[in-house]
Formats: sequence, structure tokens, C-alpha cells
Amino acid sequence: MDMDDAIPTYGEDALMSRDVFFMGQDSVHFFVEDADQENLYELLLRRCFPELDRLEVFPQGGKKAVLAHASAGYERVQGIRRIYILDRDFDDLLGRIRLGDGIFYFDQFSVENMLFNECGVLEVCVQEFPKSRKADLQRTLNFNHTVSVWFDHLDRLHRAFLLVQRFDLGIPNTKTPVDNYVYRGERHVFDIDAVHAYVESVKLELILKGVLNEVVDFENLMANAFPEQSLRYVNGKYLFALMYFHIKSQGLASNMRGYSLVYRCAGACDLGAFESFTASIRAYLAEGDMASRVRAA
Repeated sequence: MDMDDAIPTYGEDALMSRDVFFMGQDSVHFFVEDADQENLYELLLRRCFPELDRLEVFPQGGKKAVLAHASAGYERVQGIRRIYILDRDFDDLLGRIRLGDGIFYFDQFSVENMLFNECGVLEVCVQEFPKSRKADLQRTLNFNHTVSVWFDHLDRLHRAFLLVQRFDLGIPNTKTPVDNYVYRGERHVFDIDAVHAYVESVKLELILKGVLNEVVDFENLMANAFPEQSLRYVNGKYLFALMYFHIKSQGLASNMRGYSLVYRCAGACDLGAFESFTASIRAYLAEGDMASRVRAA
């Protein structure tokens, strides 16, 4: 049994109501999607909001659960502010963004995207090999070149994923592991045939559904799926999985487990990607504080 599987977890109702135990304490309650990422979010949010004396994180077990909590009409409690944080996924491209009091979306596909940068990954490599010269580790990591090699495959896959969701094709997409598209013995190297096979399966479903015809061309649909070529539309879990196996292949990771790379990057990476996101939340909290002072007066 995996150690993670042996740790007791909260049920759905318990996840929804955990914050009632913190009532009466001045704090900001952050509700997030992933039930297994409480430690990650606590580390990240404490870095993003060092000015908050009391900060609590409540994973809800999915986007629907976070939105359900946000719309459940829980009574306002003096001293408690609730913030709902959501992965963007393809919601903006599909017109699925939910507006509401205290709801905030990451600027990119997921929290992993926001954390994915050379600074964080390189620092983790330094932690693994603190006696090595940082310049040597950076040269071995070869971050920008490595990501550029992956990009075309990631971009094409995710354009196909978006078409699956847009036209409701019923084909597994962003939830599938990146392992489906890489070589088994080299899990940081894309299997071009596997990527092509998936994209062709999407094309076939679009033909069967009558979406493609003399007027609507598949490659035009793919080209227009995203407004630009950018990693912000790529599943960040893919990026970290690929990077983990890349640094292992380069001898830059010893006994590190896959997802611990994400956690360690949350503690080490540059937070520049979060500037707009955190500024929006700070403005929201400041408005609430001002309203509270007006009511008190």
C-alpha cells in the first residue's frame, strides 16, 4: 500500500464544512480544488500573502465542489473571509468562467502552470546536489531548450483536448496522464505516433459528428483553438511530470518522488506569475475590510 493511500481522508460533507471549526477567529479561508494538495496550497499561499496572520486552506475535492461551497449561501461570520481559488483549465476559452463573490481563477491552466519556471526547478536541483556549482546544474538541466522540444507536441495535444470539450466528443482528454503520449522507457520523450493517433481519433469523431465538412477544416479548427501558442493552455501536471523524468534522466534527482517536485517548487520558485492573481485577492480583501469599518461606524 502506498503511504499516501494509508492516510485517512475527509469525506465530501466533511470537506464542505471543515471551516466551521475555525469560526470566531480572524482569518482568511481559502477553498481549493484538489483534496490532496492542502500542504502545497498552504506553503504557496503563505508565500503569496505573508501579511495574513491567520490563513486556513480547505481542499474541496474538485471544481464543482468549490463552486458549490461558494454558492451554498453560508452565513457571513465576522472576522472570517472566504476566498475560492479555481484552476482556469479551458474555462475562459469555453465561456465557463463563473463570476461570484470571492471567486478567483488562476491566470493559467492550473496552479502547476503558475509554479513551473526555471528558477524553481533549478533551486530544487541545487537542494538535491548542494555541493555542485549552480551554473553546472543549470547547464545540465537545460530548461528552456528541453521545454521547447516538448512544446509542439503539448500544444497540438491540448488543441485537440479543447476540441473534445468544445464539441462534447466524449473522448478522454486533459485528465489522461502524460504517460499515454511518451515512451515507456523514456518518460520525458514524446512518442510522436501516440500523439498523432490521439489527434487523429479526435478528427475522426469530429467527422462522425458532422462538425467537419467542405467548409470546416480540421487544421483550421486546431489552429484557431487557442488565441496564441503558450504554455498557459497546457496542463501543468504534464509539464511537471515531464520535467521530473527529465531531471531523473540527467541524474539531477536522487530519491525524490514525482509530485514532491511541485511542492518543492512552490517553496523555491519565483512568484512573478502570481502578481496579478494576488493583487486581485488583496484588493478584494481590502474592499471587505473597508465595508466592515463602514458598517461598524
